[in-house]
Amino acid sequence: MKISIYILSIFIFLSCNENQKTTIDEGLSTTITNNEKSTDFLEFQKNADDFMPTQIDLSKVLFLENYDIEYFISKKEFQKKLETVFSKILLKQYLFQLENSNQGYDLLGMRSGNAKLIIDYFLELNSINNTREFVNSAAPFYITIEKNNLLNNIVIADLIASIEREHSRINEESLKIINNADD
Repeated sequence: MKISIYILSIFIFLSCNENQKTTIDEGLSTTITNNEKSTDFLEFQKNADDFMPTQIDLSKVLFLENYDIEYFISKKEFQKKLETVFSKILLKQYLFQLENSNQGYDLLGMRSGNAKLIIDYFLELNSINNTREFVNSAAPFYITIEKNNLLNNIVIADLIASIEREHSRINEESLKIINNADD
């Protein structure tokens, strides 16, 4: 009987805490309930600007889960700004991958939670078939350069320049490896 009461107490305790989620990610600390995602677009923009990736996988970026991304996507007044905000997030993530692993990763494999909404929005906006087998996280970099419509944004221009420097660094390191292999 005591064991049953003990197990029931643990179950009730865990159930009470289940609806609350505390996230600490990229220096952004927030406590939210699963059903209360923010629709404050200006706050989302600021947090996206402040976002510094700490993991390879975009779907592991916890601050994204604090916001109602579906709400932002559904509102016409946010459409032009979303491309910029989502591009910043995707470019920062790609730069982090290059700096830490010397390569991009599959965006399609990161499609869960709000990362899925951001990735799907990006793919649709750029007419990329989301049923493909693989979409490298370098895609936002090359599309941003090709479209040229976001390069007047200082943050995006700086991200593009940083990514180009990382590409050069990776190429130089590869050449050193190749040249040393010939010795």
